[in-house]
Amino acid sequence: MRYFLIISLFCCFACGKNETEPFTPIGAEYYPLTIGKFITYQIDSIIYDTTAQGVKIDTFRLQAKEVVKDTFRNLSGHLTYRMERFERKNDSFRWEIKNIFGAQLFDNQSIRFENNMTFLKFPIPVFEKQTWDGNIFIDAGLKIVVAGEILEPFAKKWTYSTESIGKSEMIGTKAFTEILTIKAQTDPKILTEWRYQLEKYAKGIGLVYREVKIVDTQRLDANLSWEKKASKGYFLKMTVLSYE
Repeated sequence: MRYFLIISLFCCFACGKNETEPFTPIGAEYYPLTIGKFITYQIDSIIYDTTAQGVKIDTFRLQAKEVVKDTFRNLSGHLTYRMERFERKNDSFRWEIKNIFGAQLFDNQSIRFENNMTFLKFPIPVFEKQTWDGNIFIDAGLKIVVAGEILEPFAKKWTYSTESIGKSEMIGTKAFTEILTIKAQTDPKILTEWRYQLEKYAKGIGLVYREVKIVDTQRLDANLSWEKKASKGYFLKMTVLSYE
């Protein structure tokens, strides 16, 4: 048992001759992959852990940097971007490499490979009110361990959906003119667990915000907020600090 925790279309028109111009489908510009590109984030998380004395709540704060380091061809010959993730406590500390993951723009899909999981972030082209199965490549029985507690994040079906495209928004201290917002969650009527993710991608930059909530509870009270009734799991928030 395993444990843890991406056409060219052509427009031809000319006076007296045909010319071919590349067309970028909506979506690809929100998932740019260029060697040397990086984004840094502020990470804030809350960890829930059931103990003999009750539910223990810990908070953590750090910074992360994700860098597009190199490219390679996978076993199927598809171009894959090698990404490196660094972490540090704050500006006073040096960056330390945390893990290596991958990304692709292939077969009309934006893909992220991380921790032995493959996520379909969004299809390309992407449209408003569109839905898809972003966890289609993930084993529903996969378990993760958080603070010594076992969770099954993918046991129930997630629905990914496009909330908006091209809206301007302030994220952290940064103003962006065109944002793609993607929401993913399980059925919110389920009282024993909550699986939720909100991601925002800035045009020409990439992911600038992520919010994840993976928690379980034994308190079946729909009137209580998950912040108050969660017994195990975590909340995580990533907010862009800088990019290049």
